[in-house]
Amino acid sequence: MITTQQRLLETGLDIARRHGLRSLTVRGLALQAGVNPGSFVYHFGTRERFIEALIEHWYAPLLERLTLRARAGGSPQARLLSLLEQLLDNLLDHGSFIGQLFMDATAGEAGVLRFIATLGDRHIRLMLEAVADAQRAGQIQADEPIHVLMFIMAAAGLPALLHFGLAEPKCLPAEICDALDRLAADRDHVRRRLRWALAGVAYGAHPVCNDVP
Repeated sequence: MITTQQRLLETGLDIARRHGLRSLTVRGLALQAGVNPGSFVYHFGTRERFIEALIEHWYAPLLERLTLRARAGGSPQARLLSLLEQLLDNLLDHGSFIGQLFMDATAGEAGVLRFIATLGDRHIRLMLEAVADAQRAGQIQADEPIHVLMFIMAAAGLPALLHFGLAEPKCLPAEICDALDRLAADRDHVRRRLRWALAGVAYGAHPVCNDVP
């Protein structure tokens, strides 16, 4: 049986996916969840504490999956590929929520800004460590790990972020909108772009990118 706390969190996630956390009010959340505002105060206290709990409720399982990939065996390059695939899978599976989070941050939603500020010590650190391991093994180009990661994610992930609402479709040319709809968030195309990007950063490194099909 679902608890009141779980009902509030799941209802909050639904609101966030559709309208963003910036639109969430305690009264509106309680009404949609079918609970009285007093129950909300009992479980979470304030709107800010609820938003922090909601984001962690969503993020913790994603971080756990990434951590498992980061600790897996195989060559550093193969481990980096696996980690990037999981990160991009998370983006594709939760794109509407992630897109709204970016817009919440732009709107100055304090709880979202605090969450984003923690990411450098969380999954971003896992990604940078994986890049550095592959560099030490001579499997990708030697450069600042953050620069390499920026290149890979810009090639593989940025189109999907655009697709999920970081740009208004009507402000882009029609052919770009069509490409975003067809290609940007299609899993096969995302993985193809990822392999292109990894092949690019592996070019000229030693050994050559043998682990990336």
